Amino acid sequence: MEFRYGKELYPKDVLIKAAFHFLNVAYVHLDCTEKEYVVRMTAKPGNNIVEAEFDNEILSQLTRYTIYEQTKEIRALTLARALGSSVVIHSAENDEIMNDSVEADNLLKDWFES
Repeated sequence: MEFRYGKELYPKDVLIKAAFHFLNVAYVHLDCTEKEYVVRMTAKPGNNIVEAEFDNEILSQLTRYTIYEQTKEIRALTLARALGSSVVIHSAENDEIMNDSVEADNLLKDWFES
């Protein structure tokens, strides 16, 4: 079974992800010409492949890709904001707190030896 998809409509990543979805039921070969991608699928024993299923999967992957492209900037900003608010600023006050801490002998003392 052979399917053809135009390069102007579908990014290569979308085609690869859609084909990956069918690896458990078919042997998949991907190729391309100047203007289109070519997908050749041979069903594994005991499985049946319907072209409409691949069409649905490529459309699903295209939708996911489009949403990814539209939201990648806001996700990057959200991540930067989350990580930026967790930055620990080193100051002289922090050094004083660390130097005034409890002596090691008192920390390593057995609780039952009092």
